[in-house]
Amino acid sequence: MLHVLLDTNVLVDFLLRRPRFYEDARNIITLSTAADYALWMGVSQVTDIFHLATQGRIPNAALVKQELAELRKHVHVVPLGEGDVDAMLASPWPDFEDALVWRAADLLRADAIITRDKGFPTSPIPTMEPSEFFDWLERVHGISYKGLI
Repeated sequence: MLHVLLDTNVLVDFLLRRPRFYEDARNIITLSTAADYALWMGVSQVTDIFHLATQGRIPNAALVKQELAELRKHVHVVPLGEGDVDAMLASPWPDFEDALVWRAADLLRADAIITRDKGFPTSPIPTMEPSEFFDWLERVHGISYKGLI
């Protein structure tokens, strides 16, 4: 089974049903039930997603928590500890959120990071846009979802 880390922007695209991005995120998340790949996010991403989805408005909190609980049925969480935070604080990564996402992928030994962000240019872990994921699965791993997407 492949292990794929989803960047925060992809998860927010899915939860907020962002036009132009929702369909790709939905396909990746819902088709993960076929068990060819497992989806992951870093623990710090949960709070980032919650804040972005509620936009700081508490009345939205219960709905967002419910949606996150549903999302968790498809996406596992990589725990990060003090050492991981300290390592990324000492790293040259300019974007701390991206650094923690990369650290989670590295700890997981992820096969790929799916992101719309260009913040992973030196990552030895393959990174790709959501729209590229299924082509990559077929080209690199011989796994095809043709006819399902």
